[in-house]
Amino acid sequence: MSLSCLSSVKRNDDKKRPSVLASHTDIAIVFDRSQSMNWMMHRCCDGLLKYIGDMKEENIKNSTEMRITLVPFDTTRGDSIYNAEDINTVPNLEPTKAPFIAQGMTCLYDTAMSVLEEQNERCDADEHNWKKIYVVITDGADNQSTHTCAEYRETVENAKTSGTTAIFMGANQNAQDSGATYGFDRTHAITFSGAAANVAMGSCLSSATQAAYSGDAVGFTPLQRELSAGTSQDNSGAHITSSPPTLPPLLTRHGLAPRLTRALAGDPPSPLSQTLPQNYVIPPPNLQRNESSATKKSDDSSL
Repeated sequence: MSLSCLSSVKRNDDKKRPSVLASHTDIAIVFDRSQSMNWMMHRCCDGLLKYIGDMKEENIKNSTEMRITLVPFDTTRGDSIYNAEDINTVPNLEPTKAPFIAQGMTCLYDTAMSVLEEQNERCDADEHNWKKIYVVITDGADNQSTHTCAEYRETVENAKTSGTTAIFMGANQNAQDSGATYGFDRTHAITFSGAAANVAMGSCLSSATQAAYSGDAVGFTPLQRELSAGTSQDNSGAHITSSPPTLPPLLTRHGLAPRLTRALAGDPPSPLSQTLPQNYVIPPPNLQRNESSATKKSDDSSL
């Protein structure tokens, strides 16, 4: 028995029905701003700006409703930068303002669990069928939470069962292994370096989000993984640095390390007044004569 209307159902060339866009999408992003993220903050800001811009374009083009939440964390959970706001109206992020001021330690589990639970409650309380996209961006292991890794993993797995697309972005680590530990699918986890954070959070996260709300399979391609990890070349042919350079202790003590690291990563140099502290005094060279036995013998012969 066949339906008389079957031939009128819109289908692709492969005879399959096309994916249906979600009319309502809720994006929740948990963002690590602990001190260890300091050297990549400006790159993360660029990437998130591109991501939000891409989502705005998609939202307008498809006439859908999309809202976004962005919550930073360090030693504790920070104030929400965006709190379930219409993505078309959110203000632009600035690299010198929150959430891009790195500080403190890493309260990952408590923050990530609370944001995920709030997203579920928010969407379940609404009459619309919201497509939930949950993103975690971090560079290290938790060292401040009261909840455990096992509790966090259970929370993520329960969210996935209820239809949430959970994406894990790990800086300078094997994100697929780390994400799997926290309950994320390995196909939904991607590694990024500081220099390639704009690629990871811009192009890669944008494509994953578009796939999620379009109803397509979510996953990162091998090329996306190479670019976001800094193990390949960008479109200009420039090689992306995959890890921060090691700097002398003197620069760290005088607060110059973050600025110099950004310069080594390819950013334009800052004016000298913005690079050196106002009260910084370059110490005089410590000149000390190192007399050798040959020098002493020469001096003795002149007497």
